Amino acid sequence: MFVMKKFILTACLAAVCVVAGAQANEAYTRGYKGSLELENMILVNKAPDNMPGIALLTSHGYCYGNGVYLGGGLALSTELRYRNFDRAMIFAEGKYNLKYATVSPYVRLRTGLEFDAWDTEKVGVYFSPAIGVDFSRFTMSLSYRLSSSQWKVPEGLAINRENWLTCSFGIYF
Repeated sequence: MFVMKKFILTACLAAVCVVAGAQANEAYTRGYKGSLELENMILVNKAPDNMPGIALLTSHGYCYGNGVYLGGGLALSTELRYRNFDRAMIFAEGKYNLKYATVSPYVRLRTGLEFDAWDTEKVGVYFSPAIGVDFSRFTMSLSYRLSSSQWKVPEGLAINRENWLTCSFGIYF
């Protein structure tokens, strides 16, 4: 009889822990959600002057309570050889958390426009699919980022395309 009581008590405690953990996931809380992320970028183009970079991103939007998040944001990035941010991205974001738990994997897509801070005529496309994991209020992701811009030069049209692999860490608020 004592063993049965221990078993039932253990099962009840496990159920409470699972339910409490599921409620701690920010992706399943309906309402506004913002995030701030720091991203480490590695350029994978075959250029001789490849340099790693960093980006600071913020995203704001609405979480629908079922793991779906839609929003938009702003990113500032630079290669490490420069002393200040040289690019800005404005993007729309869609994200889906796959699991209703404290630790939840997700898929995300950010897409928008990229602007060169030094030349207003250099406008391009920003596209970044990602996979990641949310740990309650913290997030970590791996993504591919395509930055493609074009501008007019006396000879015609110049095109710059960069492919980045990124790893980001952030917090939700």
